[in-house]
Amino acid sequence: MRKYLFLLSIIVTFVSCSSNEAILVPEIFRTNYGKVDDKPLPLRFGDLVRVSGSQIDAVVLDIKEEEGIKWFGLCFMRNDSLFARHIPSGYSGSCLQLLDFTYVKETALVMLEKIGKVSIDFNKVGI
Repeated sequence: MRKYLFLLSIIVTFVSCSSNEAILVPEIFRTNYGKVDDKPLPLRFGDLVRVSGSQIDAVVLDIKEEEGIKWFGLCFMRNDSLFARHIPSGYSGSCLQLLDFTYVKETALVMLEKIGKVSIDFNKVGI
């Protein structure tokens, strides 16, 4: 009986994750948006960039500084969709959609070119 209840709870969790309800991301998973002044930086939050000589696009969604070096969190795109995954959250069966980031060192930005800007609701962006 216990085995069936466990199996049922797993199935309900994954079925619930497929709903399209948008929930706010908890503070622990949020980016540094609003905590970092991006005005003097070569890239800003929401910049759409492309890897030079390719069709690989990404959006700048996070900026961190470690030991005096700036790191830019890029979320790559495919067919105008961001790379992300659904993570079950709590016992209610709701899921968080967390984005997959790649961090690029400030000195490596020569490989990137700005191609635009996108509007982002950072209350719904989690890493």
